[in-house]
Amino acid sequence: MIIKLYASVNISAGHTLATRSSYWKLNCSILQKDEVQNKLKDMISFYWSKANEENCFGLNWELLKYEIGKFLRKSGAQTVQARKAEELKIVSSITNLSSKDPDSLTEGEKEELSYSQIKLDELYRQKAKGAFIRSRSKWLEEGEQNSHYFFSLEKHHSTINNISKLNINGAITEDQRKTADFCSSFYKELYSSKFSPTAAENFLNSLSVKMISEVDREHCDRPISPQEVQRAINQLKNNKSPGSDGLSSEFYKFFVTELSSFLHRVFVECINNECLPTTLTQGITVLIPKSNKDKLLLDNWRPICLLNDYKIKALLLARSVMVLISVSSLCNFSLPLPAV
Repeated sequence: MIIKLYASVNISAGHTLATRSSYWKLNCSILQKDEVQNKLKDMISFYWSKANEENCFGLNWELLKYEIGKFLRKSGAQTVQARKAEELKIVSSITNLSSKDPDSLTEGEKEELSYSQIKLDELYRQKAKGAFIRSRSKWLEEGEQNSHYFFSLEKHHSTINNISKLNINGAITEDQRKTADFCSSFYKELYSSKFSPTAAENFLNSLSVKMISEVDREHCDRPISPQEVQRAINQLKNNKSPGSDGLSSEFYKFFVTELSSFLHRVFVECINNECLPTTLTQGITVLIPKSNKDKLLLDNWRPICLLNDYKIKALLLARSVMVLISVSSLCNFSLPLPAV
């Protein structure tokens, strides 16, 4: 599996200091737009038909996700620009009306001022909601105090998750390029494959476990169904960071009817060809600082690997096995379902 490492680092440019953004992640609020929904359904339908005509599902699935990501990034940028322009227009209107003597305002101007204030409050409420989601905290109650709290918490999380300097071989450096290279080398070595077929076979032969029946083995090896893929998608947890494609669990759930059959054929093709599509072999490793530990040491940063459709496939396989096997009767430890 290819692992991409993303850590928040600071890039100096002259006397300014800016934080390098990580990777694109879908803002699910854009899915509420009818024009976006219709466009995405048309794209899914087009590549689904193309995949069936060519009998090539993995490649067309990759193309579909690429086109979806490109479209959503463009739509998201346009939405942000439109929102900023609307906010600027509303603030300008409120400023102009507020500068006048209240007694001189006409009824129309009073209504316009009231409407503009309500509209501005709604825009700020949406901003606060975004900060709330990104801060991964509980919403206690509505109000300006909590809006300020979530904005501050989001900024705080961004600060503590930033690697501004690091201890490299006993020397502390603030050179972000050296830090990035060191982190990349460290995790490349850590996650490099050391698989030995002989050692694996010896280990498995040394285990004293019961064997499942032939009927159960056939059940575990049976082909997966589109309905199982659909159930697996619906069981994904919300508000989780997506993989390198940027498409969240909420996206898959939103288009579960359109995507489940496509993904089913992709997984079947993977099994038959014994080969995974490109993005199913990729992951993003993000670094989270351990509590009350020295952040200058890379060992005190906890790596988490963010996956794409691979987690849906893993969930399918795990649930197929867990339905039949009573783990306690096979070994002395429990086998957890994959975290999704």
